[in-house]
Amino acid sequence: MFMSPGRMLGFIATLLTCSAANAQSDKSLPGCEPPRELRVAMREQLDPKKFEGMKTYERMARRVEIIQALMETYPREVYRAYDLIWYAWYGDLDLLPALQQSFKAREKANPSDPVAVYWSGYSRFWDDAPEAIRKFQQARDLAPDFPWPYLGLAGLYGRGKTRDPKALSDNIAAFFKLCPSSTDAETQRGLATEGNQDRMTKVAAAIRARLRDETDPAPLHYLPKVIEVIAAHVSATKRHGQSSLF
Repeated sequence: MFMSPGRMLGFIATLLTCSAANAQSDKSLPGCEPPRELRVAMREQLDPKKFEGMKTYERMARRVEIIQALMETYPREVYRAYDLIWYAWYGDLDLLPALQQSFKAREKANPSDPVAVYWSGYSRFWDDAPEAIRKFQQARDLAPDFPWPYLGLAGLYGRGKTRDPKALSDNIAAFFKLCPSSTDAETQRGLATEGNQDRMTKVAAAIRARLRDETDPAPLHYLPKVIEVIAAHVSATKRHGQSSLF
């Protein structure tokens, strides 16, 4: 069913309010990757082929409906909110202010919740880097074992006016200490941006060991992306006579 931009904004605000109520009753922290059940649901329900032939706002409405259901089922997982913010930024900027306000309200309602603080920060990742950094640092301080604030900080310290090579390296190190075999594409881009040969070798070894016994096809699906983002660095090290990562 067609949904106008105005109705879409209201719908997003409603879904975030509902998922916030569910999230506040659960104080668990998201892990390094979504649980297997969520990965399967993401892969199957958000398959681009299922949206072929839809008009723009019909496609957006359907995606948001799916994300709403996943956020209600998995209210503490970062990936669905991450997807929603990313989709607004790259798909329709008119949706972003409503998302930012909703995540800010969610944080205000529970300021000691590191996940709510993280989401509030991530919603400002592209348009207010200093505020995003502040929120990521706050979430990190609330829960030092929560890996995603470190990745958010690394992303901002690796680009633009907020670039800081030492801070980038510190946060990449902190993330991979918690998630040594992550195959997430963003983590691998951060690793390649840092360019630390020793760390890349250790992460590659951990990924190899993990995939040797992996039964879920999802990490294998992302392995080509992992290889792609580190390929340039591998080529450079080979030219200097150093060993390959894989």
